[in-house]
Amino acid sequence: MLGGSREVLCGQSDEEVALRLVYAKSGRFSVVTEPALKDEDARTLIRLINVLECGGKPTVWRRVLFASLPVDGFFRYEDRWQIRPVPPDAPQPPVVRAPQPFLLEVKGTAVSESFVSAIRGEKLLSEVQLVLALVLHGGLAGGSTSAHHEWVIETSDANPPWRSLLGQVGYSLPTSPGPPNELSDVSDYKPLVEVPAARYFERFGISINQTLEIPDLLPPLLRAIDTAPPSVRERFFRASYWFSRSQPSWRVSRSLSYVSLINAIEVLTPAASADLCPTCGLNRAPGPTVRFRDFVERYAGSVPERKELYRLRSQLVHGDQLLISDGPMGMGFTPQLIEESSQYELASRTAQIVVIAWLLDAVASIGGVSDA
Repeated sequence: MLGGSREVLCGQSDEEVALRLVYAKSGRFSVVTEPALKDEDARTLIRLINVLECGGKPTVWRRVLFASLPVDGFFRYEDRWQIRPVPPDAPQPPVVRAPQPFLLEVKGTAVSESFVSAIRGEKLLSEVQLVLALVLHGGLAGGSTSAHHEWVIETSDANPPWRSLLGQVGYSLPTSPGPPNELSDVSDYKPLVEVPAARYFERFGISINQTLEIPDLLPPLLRAIDTAPPSVRERFFRASYWFSRSQPSWRVSRSLSYVSLINAIEVLTPAASADLCPTCGLNRAPGPTVRFRDFVERYAGSVPERKELYRLRSQLVHGDQLLISDGPMGMGFTPQLIEESSQYELASRTAQIVVIAWLLDAVASIGGVSDA
């Protein structure tokens, strides 16, 4: 790769470049052939391209995710992916307020090039994971399958002294939940209950004996994603990424978590066209705060203190302020902490509504989805 450029040079040396891969900001690339490309290499490339275009054999990629509520039913989107409980022999948390494991299965096609198949599976899993983090009540809870270590306390009984252990973070299924090329059988489970979206997104917190449900707008949202043009999909998933980072960031820094929520909205906020004063040349176009306020009003209605949501984000980003809960403080409830908590909840709900409404509107405006 050339330093500072978005080109990858393929060949025996810089003097004998056979291909140039020119990458755009989105990650997509175009291929430019060079005279040094040999006929044999060209035939190999054509063969590999044909392999990719022909699809491949059906394959199911699986990943354990963690919800804020127990998952006792399933949701299937066409014959492409589903979420379901982990198998009966899989570990379950002994307490209600814990990361509740469930299984995501995504169906696609694998090709003979294992590296390409791995990338394809990761893309499909990650996109569905971002959607679930955006729409599910409580988002996706803590818990990770990445290979790193944390100090944990071994509580073999109810009373101290306890032992501290360094353990690898992860979750392993004792048995395979289904065949490698088909979504697993879910006939023993009931479908997850669908709740009207307006009521679903009004909920705060979780309660005892509550299980995971889904909003009734999830199916039309998924159809909108399918029909969205690439530029709309890219912005939607970028906004969803920032929203998905708010929850894991919460444990490290509530200030960072708040910034992630506002970033999810700002990704979608349109830029302003320059409006230069003919006399002094000053740009009279609306600033970022005004554009943010108007954008939120368009997609989430008259949100109280929507201007304040962005003002706080700016102070946090530029280092002018930290949320009180991130600073050195004693235990207890203060008016400032209560106000912060309320503002955070407002930002979270607003971001969730705006990102979803923006996508549905963007697709409906081009005639992609009729029942959204």
